[in-house]
Amino acid sequence: MDSCTILVVDNELDQVMLLEKELQALQFTVVGRAKNAREAVELTGQGRPDLVLMDIRMGSPSGIRAAAVIWQLYLTPVLFVTDFTDERQNSLGAGAFGFLPKPRVGEAEGLRVAVEAALYNYETFNVRTQEYNLALFAINPSGRLLSLSKSAEKLWERPRVELVGRGLEELLAPESMEESRRLVKRAVDKRRSFGAQINIMMKGGQRMPLQASYRPVFLNGDAKGISITAWQKPSSLNEWPDWNRRRLELIEKKYRARLEEVEANELEDLQEQADNYVEPLGEIDPDRLKELRVIYENLKREEGRERGEA
Repeated sequence: MDSCTILVVDNELDQVMLLEKELQALQFTVVGRAKNAREAVELTGQGRPDLVLMDIRMGSPSGIRAAAVIWQLYLTPVLFVTDFTDERQNSLGAGAFGFLPKPRVGEAEGLRVAVEAALYNYETFNVRTQEYNLALFAINPSGRLLSLSKSAEKLWERPRVELVGRGLEELLAPESMEESRRLVKRAVDKRRSFGAQINIMMKGGQRMPLQASYRPVFLNGDAKGISITAWQKPSSLNEWPDWNRRRLELIEKKYRARLEEVEANELEDLQEQADNYVEPLGEIDPDRLKELRVIYENLKREEGRERGEA
């Protein structure tokens, strides 16, 4: 496989040194080490590694929170180091592309497999977003691009190295810039996601209308940027039955018995879970949640009829 650059994050120096030694023996390139969430985010932005290898238990903010920020800002996959099943479940919406038990001396082969599996999962994610024409990108608070997915490269027909660092005004149609600035300010001020239709400028000068969701990214109370998901809006939810089903089953599993009374502060968790499954249905609000519940029940009834159940 091609050379892979990795950032190692752990608050225990001996654990970092063990991981570095094993990674180097496997011909991976360690581009830095971080001991907490803030350093992990900062070094990911500076070094742009292919993968972040991170311990979940690092105090506050946790590795899960750091991974979520890294994913939202830089679209960099995270391989979590943990021995605990409940931590794996809690990290699913935080850019987790794999899990590794706490390594011990002489277990380099398990580390190699975990790294390669995480990279494979990340490439599968990229394939899916391109198939669905779903663009993911992030901007800093001043509006400059921090990262973008391969599907966004495809939409703009320009490589990431050419786009990262540019102002969003160079990529959006002029009529969408005011709306974009308004969404950025509103998302940061209200600390929640907002959606609208925007027009992007393609390489040949053509405009492409996209539905977009602007989501603020905070760490320790500081606004680090805006994570944006954009897609071509379907004419009907019925055009995405399989995607609806996966999202709704996920919501049902996580929020069984309390879907109807979900609180506003739980909606962010729902959105994180949904974003992780790449479902282009936009922001979830309380009214939408009720609508999704009805759709879910209808799908269940349809499945019952297909199986000949009463």
